[in-house]
Amino acid sequence: MIKEVKKQQLKQAASKIADQGFSDFLHDHNLVHLLPFSRFRRHKETIGSLGDAQSLASLLVELGPGFVEAGKIVASRSDIIPIQYQTALLNNESHASELSQKKVKSILRVELGRNIEKEITHIDAEQYRANLVSQTHKAILEDGRRVLITINNPKAIMSLSQSVSTIEWLYNWYAPQVSDHEIGLWESIFNEFEQRALMLTDLTQVAGRAEILQSHYEDKAKISIPEVLWEYTSQNVLTQIWQNHPNMKETTQRGVKPGIAKKYVSRYVLEAMVHQYGVSGVFILRPNIRDIQIAEKNTVIMNHLLGTGILEPDERKQFIAMLYALLNQEPELAAKVLLHNHYNNIQREHRYFGAGISVPKSKKAPVSDLIWELLEYGWHGNLDIPLGFSQAAESILYLEHALAQFDDVDINDNFSSAIAKYIPEIFAVDKSADIYDIVRQVTTV
Repeated sequence: MIKEVKKQQLKQAASKIADQGFSDFLHDHNLVHLLPFSRFRRHKETIGSLGDAQSLASLLVELGPGFVEAGKIVASRSDIIPIQYQTALLNNESHASELSQKKVKSILRVELGRNIEKEITHIDAEQYRANLVSQTHKAILEDGRRVLITINNPKAIMSLSQSVSTIEWLYNWYAPQVSDHEIGLWESIFNEFEQRALMLTDLTQVAGRAEILQSHYEDKAKISIPEVLWEYTSQNVLTQIWQNHPNMKETTQRGVKPGIAKKYVSRYVLEAMVHQYGVSGVFILRPNIRDIQIAEKNTVIMNHLLGTGILEPDERKQFIAMLYALLNQEPELAAKVLLHNHYNNIQREHRYFGAGISVPKSKKAPVSDLIWELLEYGWHGNLDIPLGFSQAAESILYLEHALAQFDDVDINDNFSSAIAKYIPEIFAVDKSADIYDIVRQVTTV
């Protein structure tokens, strides 16, 4: 029975792929037999052309939320996805169908195990935010505290589970057909996909990481991570404190509110992110300008932490050193960090060998461009690149997009200053240490 269900799902996926103009994919991978018989007979008529970027984005939405998320993961990889498709996949938005107020309250009662209306006295009818599988509402508790409540949509979670199952089947089917290098590449991508899918489906995982972040900022005067309320949190419900302050988007639309200085806000946001990459290891994966609030005295509040990435302890120093080298226009030093990491990792039974690496030209460009260019050279050179590196690079890309609203702020300079501030804490060296000292420390075995 399970095999029949899986076969039916694959046939439906094949039909959608053909409908959007990607029959070549089915033909190249010997999957044409999955098409309905009438189309199978004339499949040669449908090959030879390739759908455009928007057709691919629409196809992933039709295939399910897991495919949309997988598309975002591979969108930055020009060795996998042609450049003309990347922007459409990165910006591909798909939201779960909206739950009614009645259904929201029903889920809260089931998940929290009590008559929740007495404790949550108000829930906004309008959504604060929505993603692939959940929706978030502002609410007020009985004691007057304002909160954000995120609720998973049961149908969307089921659809995601089916997507994950289908992608797992495709991965296992494809793996024996490729080289050792390619399987290493796809294995890392699939592992990242599984991690992200777990974060979407289990909100206690999100809460745990948010709490780790919050613990690192308890003594930081200018950065605040709202508290998770565990008594109102379960696998399908996440509740976080929310305060009524303008977010960064609102301050740019209305003009600068008295008491808000863009240069300080930008500085504090970047310092917070550098601390996440280099010290806590847990970081916001896709910072959003609408989720960053500005409180009194330019205090930055980072809300709605649904997507997070992780850098392992050794990777934190390496990533910051690589980033700092690029910001100081020393791409050869950044490449040295990447190569060092690879040659350390091949001792852990990796099945392919680095063919060397070129470096991006030293230029005053957005640091996200420089870091992605460097990582792509590494991927094309068959280097082993930690999952945390690509996640952190994605985080920086979104961060730059958010801060670009403050057009009179030099993001690269502020980023460099933020790293300089944390050099003693991250690298256990004197603050006067230069980039050569720092790279030497992380590349010495």
